[in-house]
Amino acid sequence: MSYINYVLETEYDVTKTYHVDGYCSDPGEIITDYYTEFITDYNPCKDFVSKYCDSDGIVNCDGLEKLNQNEPCEIGSGYCGCRKILTAKRSKLIKQHINIKDEFINDSSSKKKLSDTTHTPVLVNTFRGIINSTYTQNSNWYNSSHSGSKKV
Repeated sequence: MSYINYVLETEYDVTKTYHVDGYCSDPGEIITDYYTEFITDYNPCKDFVSKYCDSDGIVNCDGLEKLNQNEPCEIGSGYCGCRKILTAKRSKLIKQHINIKDEFINDSSSKKKLSDTTHTPVLVNTFRGIINSTYTQNSNWYNSSHSGSKKV
């Protein structure tokens, strides 16, 4: 049996300052990292969704401000001033199908014959992302003496 679950997927720009050793009162070297983090809320609040999501499930600017987070130092008291700042970049309400396999199999529009979906494989030889047409256009090259086997 298939059922639908709604989640709120949010992309954050993260600024994290932290110290590797020492106490918060005497932290030593403070390091700053910048990166992107994706967080999924598996239990979004209906009130939040009704106020800040449009009809396509995209969260508006006011909602993104509500999703921003400011976490104190992970190591100690926070006296050092280190923190993790998560700034919401984009967020969307997503409909997830649980047991999507059964839904696909039961869908009459997706039933196709295997012979309709088969295709002829194409030989492609790539080297560092560039198609090497010398080898792919001449299929006899693969069977010639260039293939690495020596004739004695």
